[in-house]
Amino acid sequence: MEPVEVPSVSITKSLGAIIFLNIVAGCFVASRIAASCSRGNRSLSIDDFLSLVALILLSSYSAVTYTFELPTGSQVENMPITTIDYVLRQTIILTTVAAFTMYFSKTPLLVLYVRIFGVKKWLRMMSYTTLALSLMLFLTTTAVVGATCSRKVSASDYMPPLEQCLETTISVGVANGSTAVLTDIIVIILPLPAIAGLNLPFHKKVGIAIIFLTGIFATSASAISLYYKSMSFTGHSTTLMVTLFCTIIECSLAIIVGCVPGVRACWSAYEMSALHKKVKSMFARSRSVKSSENYGVDDES
Repeated sequence: MEPVEVPSVSITKSLGAIIFLNIVAGCFVASRIAASCSRGNRSLSIDDFLSLVALILLSSYSAVTYTFELPTGSQVENMPITTIDYVLRQTIILTTVAAFTMYFSKTPLLVLYVRIFGVKKWLRMMSYTTLALSLMLFLTTTAVVGATCSRKVSASDYMPPLEQCLETTISVGVANGSTAVLTDIIVIILPLPAIAGLNLPFHKKVGIAIIFLTGIFATSASAISLYYKSMSFTGHSTTLMVTLFCTIIECSLAIIVGCVPGVRACWSAYEMSALHKKVKSMFARSRSVKSSENYGVDDES
């Protein structure tokens, strides 16, 4: 296998955009928490806490990305072993924080589905399954990078461990990106059948569906991020800064989209707490009607 070109990565010019994305995501999380606290019980739900965890991880990943800088090929030749060790440790940290940021940026919506549409057993099971499988995949890829990049570096072979670490990191980035895109697609599709089954006027169903379909923006960001990661994997691109920055955009949009259903201003007539009660009552009413119909059929027979 040919050596991986190690480009110089500098995201100083993107610092303003990174800060802006973190601030916008933070505003949405703060609005979500404020909306939750303004409800009658004034308590936060688990998806509110998960949004806060995702925001903290996003800020951490942004900070790690900003301080992460790979040397050029000429710099590597004269690099001491201690510096190579430092680059390897940085790579492990960056990959680990990125994986958990991607995971927790997508979990609030799935947990919200369980909380709102939990009366639908199939939807509840699909949400739990998606959460479990995506977590397992992210943990597995993180462990692979940790095992590959934690090798002891010696004076005779310090180049191969660095090259192998970078190759593995790029491969893991593609795997994590594919998992993120698949998770986003599931998140978009999952609530639509439940919304279609609500005993509501058609225009209200459309309005509720549109709110959840805002996840298309996060899915698009995930797909673009995966595209650039794939370009690096196939050797058509060596600009790692683009893939790192795309991951920040992807996670920021995922956090924002996950907060949309919980922000009071975005709901207008479909306030979160009211919808939660309405959805449960609609499902209960549907079950009651079906039971009455079945009972009537039994009496006739």
